[in-house]
Amino acid sequence: MSGRKLVQALGAVVCATVVGVEQERILKGTYGADQQSFTSSTLLILLSSIFTAGSAELLSSVHAATSSPGASAGAPKTSVAVSSVGLAGLFGFSSALFQLEALRRVEFTSVALAKASAVAPAIAAGALVHKLSTSRREWIAAGVIALGAATYAAGRFAKESAGPATGDLMSDYLGVFLLGFYLVCDAVFNNVRTRAFGDTPVVDNPFSSDYPILPHFTSLNLVIGGFSAFAFITSYLFGDGSQAVSLFLSEPGLRFDAFVLVVASSVAALLSISFMSQAGAPAFESLSIVQRFVGILTNATYFKNFGAIGHQGFLGVGWVASGSFIYMASPPPPKESGLLDKDYSEKHVSEEKPRPYSTYITIFLIPVVIVSSAKFFSFPDVALPASLSALTSGKFSGKYSTVGGRWGNELWDALDPVCPNNFTTVPYRGPMKTGFASSPRSGNSYMRTMIERATGYQTSSIYCDKSLLPTFLGECDKKATFFVKTHEPTQPRNKASKYWAHTYREFDQIVHVVRNPLDASASWWHLSNVPVNPDGTLDHEAKAKIGKFGKDQRQLLLTMARRWRDHTNYWTHSPISRIQIRYEDFRLAPVAKMMSLLEFLEPGKELPSLEKLACMIERTDGHEAYKSRKSPDFATWDKWEPELRREILAITRRPFCAMGYDKLLLERLGDDPSAREEMEGFCDLDPIDPARLFDNFGTKWNQDDPAPDAFQYD
Repeated sequence: MSGRKLVQALGAVVCATVVGVEQERILKGTYGADQQSFTSSTLLILLSSIFTAGSAELLSSVHAATSSPGASAGAPKTSVAVSSVGLAGLFGFSSALFQLEALRRVEFTSVALAKASAVAPAIAAGALVHKLSTSRREWIAAGVIALGAATYAAGRFAKESAGPATGDLMSDYLGVFLLGFYLVCDAVFNNVRTRAFGDTPVVDNPFSSDYPILPHFTSLNLVIGGFSAFAFITSYLFGDGSQAVSLFLSEPGLRFDAFVLVVASSVAALLSISFMSQAGAPAFESLSIVQRFVGILTNATYFKNFGAIGHQGFLGVGWVASGSFIYMASPPPPKESGLLDKDYSEKHVSEEKPRPYSTYITIFLIPVVIVSSAKFFSFPDVALPASLSALTSGKFSGKYSTVGGRWGNELWDALDPVCPNNFTTVPYRGPMKTGFASSPRSGNSYMRTMIERATGYQTSSIYCDKSLLPTFLGECDKKATFFVKTHEPTQPRNKASKYWAHTYREFDQIVHVVRNPLDASASWWHLSNVPVNPDGTLDHEAKAKIGKFGKDQRQLLLTMARRWRDHTNYWTHSPISRIQIRYEDFRLAPVAKMMSLLEFLEPGKELPSLEKLACMIERTDGHEAYKSRKSPDFATWDKWEPELRREILAITRRPFCAMGYDKLLLERLGDDPSAREEMEGFCDLDPIDPARLFDNFGTKWNQDDPAPDAFQYD
């Protein structure tokens, strides 16, 4: 191989590897303070196809300008049917779309391996259906590839089925179907493209105007861009395209990732075309195989998926690589008149000298030796060295990013846990009934998500919000005793109920979670002022349009503040065993807080493993009731008119100070003059008789006491 071809091959492999990394970063990462996911695959395809077409046209123009005049006077004129180009573009767009949507739901390894394994059924179909001559080498290659694919699939299924899980199998099933559609569309695309443009000629200068390689490439990408533009505009008008555009325009990190993806995919495509035109299709197929397996190893390293794939999975990957090597290990076809001889394949099969079986056995055993050595000498499930782990700590861990703070990330790096992609939860029927008390919009669903991921047990609610049932399977289970959500006495179940002083008696113990009253009241106001879903359930993700909270919202917000105060006082001083946690603290250090919480909830012998705790912090949309914004602490400080904000703080002052929110506010917003001014002497309070804390509940703990206005449901 000449130096120029080698440079092209290495460049194509590097750029294709970067494309794989960036695709997984964009499709599975999150951006911004609200940790939002980018969901528009069509926008990525549109940007890539247009940039690639523009790059090819620019390259063609530069080459034409630097060529000697008249050098292409004898260039053959080619004509291609518009319908053929359109059909090729349609399947090219469909292939790219299904690939990205599949990658959103399954690992990059699965996508790349599926593409590499497609040769096995192609060999079988060619021999059994089309009666093509098939050599012993090809049959062995097909068998090894099929065995590798089956081994990988069985290993992944075993890991996903292990351990507590959310039951969110539909996403994985959809990913598998999308992967199948991707392979079908990709095969049809390659066939239609060959019929439309013919075989790629083997020439010394593929970008010369003597050959229509670049014009064909440009026109195909423009057609793909047209289909992607139509799909994107449709999603913008009727789907989530507008949200994707807003995120794209507001997040420089996303724009940078998209820029790297677009440039790398364009360069990889141009280098691949140049290499294939000069080295021939068989050499290009070998290069493609190398690209796929380099991509698998790179993505597994960068995103720390070694543990998730496991030894059996990598054994399958190795066998697919061995089978691919066996399949491609034959002398390349010769150049004949600048084109590949179409009859060469048949002649080569009949004239191929069989290799000894020992050669194939050796190639087959290489992955076994490598994986066995890794299992024997390394940590379980191929744990990475610290130097490689450092590459991914913080941004990504495993299949998803982590949300565990410093301790959580250190625990993750130390254990390198093998986390199931799906979680199933089971009911818990323990002797103790544990309530989960919190004021509305205080991180309730987030806490329940983390509890279920850590324990595998279903959480429940005294209400029955059917919009949460797909995620929290025990939401409406009235026999549940584990982590039963209640907003009482702030939000009683029955609007006609008058008094809930004895609500604590429904439980044996309580987990009391508190969120600062400014953020909690603001979030509750939004939930109360957006339309419900068509089925009557609450729309937890919607946000009402408002500038600042002021006099128009004053009455409702003051009522919410009083309810926050009374709820906090009630559960802080009720005569029941409890553990009290600030929502802000749990978000900052979920592993540390969860450890103490689980000791409170479960007997010592039933405590989950540290590996399960590490998996708890793995960020995945598959087990989240809705995409909460998870905004920074006191993010709504500037959303209040100062006068109303002071009223809210005055109402909630004593529990606000008792929970240490004055100090937390200054930690988060200490540079804000208004925050320093508001907190100056704010918590200089006199001691209070604890009995006075129950003034809102009456002086007697008696069911016949008059109902306080604070707990009337209006």
